[in-house]
Amino acid sequence: MCTQDAYTLLSVYTQERNGRPIHPLRQRGTTLVEILVAMLLSLIVSVSAVLALSSSLGLNHGAMQYTLLSNELRKSVQLMSRDVRRAGYTAGAQWCLANILCQPGTTIALPEALNILDPLPLIESIELPDGLSLSNSGDCFTFELDRDQDATIGDGDYGGYRHTTVDGVGVLMTWMGPDAPNCAADSEFWVPVTNASVININNFTVDDSASFDEVVSTDILGNSTSQRVRRILIRVSGELVSDSEVNETIETTIDVRNDILI
Repeated sequence: MCTQDAYTLLSVYTQERNGRPIHPLRQRGTTLVEILVAMLLSLIVSVSAVLALSSSLGLNHGAMQYTLLSNELRKSVQLMSRDVRRAGYTAGAQWCLANILCQPGTTIALPEALNILDPLPLIESIELPDGLSLSNSGDCFTFELDRDQDATIGDGDYGGYRHTTVDGVGVLMTWMGPDAPNCAADSEFWVPVTNASVININNFTVDDSASFDEVVSTDILGNSTSQRVRRILIRVSGELVSDSEVNETIETTIDVRNDILI
């Protein structure tokens, strides 16, 4: 009886499941093939995540580099645009309204009757600035303006911008000297505007071909008075020193506010 029961119990324990005998005290483990497949899937997921993160970081770095270059170029153009608009300014400009004798680089004597208006300061004459001058090469311009508003042109009333090369890197420079600048001469008063360790300015041009003449008045005899409207195009191209593929060109057109009667 005991032998029969033991045989029956053993038969139950060794019953076949899906064609394979299963022992109740021994669980079926993971096969080597399953482990390899799981490792392969994990590797694929990890590599995909790393590639996606790397691509995202690369795009973000490229955007930051481009923004750095764009900001530097735009700040330089804005600085030049401000000075171009003010070129030729003088505190005595109100005495030159409709006065065709007021020409750049000339000195106009004022009638004594104009100097009795207290509390205006005594002004016997007006020294008119030369205004804006472009170099023949088109990569430099100079200007004069009455910064201290004394109706004369003296120390500190000069300015200019030029493109030059420093140790093989293109640089924009501005004039900070007391006298009239020389575009071609080296001087301590030519101060860098752009950082040569970061940006290479590979092109800078200034063009006034869009300037034009317009009639502002005509007298009863048919004699007309015209003025020269100065329209200046500034174009700046630059690239990062560390990556020449990051590059940009900025153009802007500025009207000089102090037009010249001709």
